[in-house]
Amino acid sequence: MLIALLFILLVSSLVYAWYIHTQDDGLPIFITRILLPLAVGAAISSVLVSYLYQKNNFYVLLLPAERYAAHRFVLTFILTATAIVLFQPLFTSIRYNVGKVLHLQSVEEMPAYEQPTFLSLGEWHVDRMRVIPIHTYENGKGWNYNKVHLKSLFLLPIFSQKNAYQNAAKAWLAFKYENTISKEEFARNKGRPYFEQSLSHFKKINVGAFLYFELYDQGTEKQVLTQLARNHSYFKSSYSAVYQGNSVDRDWISLRYFVYTLLGFLLVVVPIYWLIIRYLIAIDGDDEQSLRHIE
Repeated sequence: MLIALLFILLVSSLVYAWYIHTQDDGLPIFITRILLPLAVGAAISSVLVSYLYQKNNFYVLLLPAERYAAHRFVLTFILTATAIVLFQPLFTSIRYNVGKVLHLQSVEEMPAYEQPTFLSLGEWHVDRMRVIPIHTYENGKGWNYNKVHLKSLFLLPIFSQKNAYQNAAKAWLAFKYENTISKEEFARNKGRPYFEQSLSHFKKINVGAFLYFELYDQGTEKQVLTQLARNHSYFKSSYSAVYQGNSVDRDWISLRYFVYTLLGFLLVVVPIYWLIIRYLIAIDGDDEQSLRHIE
């Protein structure tokens, strides 16, 4: 089972690495982060479990022995679910390690209609006086139904230092602030103290001190930011990419999330799989050799 899990992660990683290295990251993150390991995991684990079931007549102790399909489904589900969970930090590690990077001497060289995952610029210019702010709130759901989620988004056009404001912006730089408060507090002040705090902090930070830019994740927030940019006088549809600034080395971020994946595998997955194999799975004519075969 552990070998099958590693194989699922390997195939998912190779597919995602090819995509993020060769293509602009235009797919919703749900597809690459969830559906990819789900599809790969379901395909590989179903084949493996069917093979093992023919080779060794195993069954899950908690299920009736005659429910053959249910036994296979449970093991397929365990493998696929585990692969999805472990792929989350691995996804981030791969993104920062092999994501498509565009190196330019100046933002003025930005190709039209391109939106690389990472953008490295020699010279560029932003002016906080050109900012477009938006403050939103959303009622919590599920366990947070009595909470209100506050969000402040700030959007700046990115120009070249040599001809700032003379042409359309070549890209857009976004800043995001989030907080969650109770509905009672929101009823008293409508979140104004938080919004004012976000604006105050935005006015103090150095908006031009970033090592590189990272493409904003696909989703509702990016749609809102793109719509804000369209209302700006310096907007041009061929240069609508929205980025976030980052000052942390990409290799360091990649290594950190790879370590998270490794620790999750060794400290969580391996013990859980051992317990499953030891106490939840039985084999007709169970012996040491057949147990080793499943492991």
